[in-house]
Amino acid sequence: MKPIWRQPYGKGDDELWIGVPSWDVENEHGKLSIKFAYRKDGRIPRTAPEVPEEVVVEMLLMLVAHGRLSPEDRERLERVISRIGGSRRQLDADEAKRLASYGAELLKRFHQEYEKDPTHRDTEYARGQVTGYRHLLDFMYGRRQTEMIVDMASRDAGYTVPHAGPMTEDGGGYYGFDSGAHMFIGKLPETKG
Repeated sequence: MKPIWRQPYGKGDDELWIGVPSWDVENEHGKLSIKFAYRKDGRIPRTAPEVPEEVVVEMLLMLVAHGRLSPEDRERLERVISRIGGSRRQLDADEAKRLASYGAELLKRFHQEYEKDPTHRDTEYARGQVTGYRHLLDFMYGRRQTEMIVDMASRDAGYTVPHAGPMTEDGGGYYGFDSGAHMFIGKLPETKG
């Protein structure tokens, strides 16, 4: 990796780097990667992890979805997000429909897996996809627009939105409160138009 930016990490000589990936030294694709440059015997080994920049957000969403951020790290993240919150943009109707259509497909996949086995790993994976979708929308467009898009997705699919919290050990429910989820899992009741 060719570092562009470096920042100290931890108490020793370790650093976090952002730079041109080792797999694209000529930077033909214009993408960057992030590296945990830890020192071993005074040198940074070739095995120091390097992750493409687009994967980092997915990894962070996964940590949030599984409750793996400490309260301190969560607070730091919320401060950063609130600083960039002004960059959120308004959706036009076509974009909202496309995002809702994508969400409807995720909901259908989750409910198909849930009907087979509510606690199977494929069901949990599909639920994680819905959760990641909701978190990303919230990050990009804010809570109000996210609720509108997810409600449209739920109506289009005809299914409820599952809880985003971790599953209980017995598989009978989920921990925490999720205001963006329905109170039950299944088909939406038919409504008269």
